[in-house]
Formats: sequence, C-alpha cells, structure tokens
Amino acid sequence: MVSNIGDIRAGMDVFGIDGISLGTVIHAWVRDNHLLHQHDFSQGVLPPDIDTHDKGEYFLVSGGEVEMYVSFDVVAILFPGENVTVSMTVEECRQHCSVKPSCLV
Repeated sequence: MVSNIGDIRAGMDVFGIDGISLGTVIHAWVRDNHLLHQHDFSQGVLPPDIDTHDKGEYFLVSGGEVEMYVSFDVVAILFPGENVTVSMTVEECRQHCSVKPSCLV
C-alpha cells in the first residue's frame, strides 16, 4: 500500500487494476485531527503537515459523466505527479465508489 495521500495531485490520471482509465483526480479529503475535510488543490499538493495515517482519506475522480469517491486504502501503485492505479477494476469502482461517503464534508 502507498503511504502518503499527499503524493496524489489534481490532474493525475487514475487507472483501474485492469489498466483502463477511471479519469482524473479532482479533489481529496484527508483526516486532520480526526476530522475529514476537503483539500483545496489550488496549490497542487497537500500540505506536508497533514497526518494521513488514519483511515478515511478519499479522492474524487472524474471520469466524464461519472464521479467516483475512491478510498486511499485501495491505491495499489502511485507515480507521484503522474498517475495512480487502484486495486479494483473500472467496473468495481463504478459499482462501489459512485456514492459520496457520509463521512465526507
């Protein structure tokens, strides 16, 4: 598993484990003092002082007409500044990640 959601940036391509494109990263939600908040990607990266070792971090992927709320826990491969591969197929992502988790604000 990848250890730092801070390496995920807006505009990065996201792929399923099957190699098919899910879309691009738009937003991220991270834990900060046990609260989830949306990160503003206007500066391109997450601040280095945010603790991302708790569960519950998500990033929003836009794939045209479909938006997916992907848990950081399913990131399989990450090339910072380039792309992210998750451990689910595109179809699994569409089935399991299309509803915004209730913990996100």
